[in-house]
Amino acid sequence: MKLSELAASCNWVFGLILDEDQINTQAVNATRQYLGYGTLVSLSPPAPAPPTPQYVLVDEVVGWYGGVYGGERVERQPCPQQPAPPATSPAPLGPDTDLTDSEWAVVKPLFLLYIERENARALEASRGLGVDPYGRSNDVVEADIRQYEADLPRLAFAQEAETI
Repeated sequence: MKLSELAASCNWVFGLILDEDQINTQAVNATRQYLGYGTLVSLSPPAPAPPTPQYVLVDEVVGWYGGVYGGERVERQPCPQQPAPPATSPAPLGPDTDLTDSEWAVVKPLFLLYIERENARALEASRGLGVDPYGRSNDVVEADIRQYEADLPRLAFAQEAETI
């Protein structure tokens, strides 16, 4: 699913004062933090093409070769050069980036913490207007974010199994 759809699918019971653009920005920020330690399938470069041979072998029977009548001579001729396919770079990270379920499972807790921090900042900033903030304070959420970001390299690590 697209990152914006995944972000919109999070249910907020009450008290979220952020708009859709701010939510999408925090989803991109959380995914960018994840990309420091892991990869996204949708942003991975395509598999490299097998190398093209530079020479082709041509067998040719000749009358006299190496002192032997009817011997074979192997000749190397350059291959006709095929134009290289245009390099396609993956789309930049944004709200339309696709995430797999396993990628979202690692990104979602950080995204929720980022949303909670931004909401707490907005509520604390509105204190001067007489609004009494509710929920956790910005400092408490920031400590949880630092802890999750410290765990992120371990959570994002993936290695394919190799058999010997």
